[in-house]
Amino acid sequence: MSMLHRQIVFGMRLIGQFPSSGSQTRLDLVESEHALIVEAIAEQNAPRAYEAMFEHLSKSRRRLLGFDAVPDWSRQRPTTPHGETVR
Repeated sequence: MSMLHRQIVFGMRLIGQFPSSGSQTRLDLVESEHALIVEAIAEQNAPRAYEAMFEHLSKSRRRLLGFDAVPDWSRQRPTTPHGETVR
């Protein structure tokens, strides 16, 4: 997780999400969102990974923009290699 932590901090600083002395609380939130994604992937639980990633992207967009925006991709559901909708 420490490598993930460094990547999150680097990315957030790049986009100006928080200054160098930034918000540990916000970083903790993002790290916990990432941990849920990683756990679901490790368990090979595609629906749970999808939901965790969807939530993370939605919350990230809200943090960056300050409001909810509905992207085109939010209406699309991922599919398995066999073309089945993941849910």
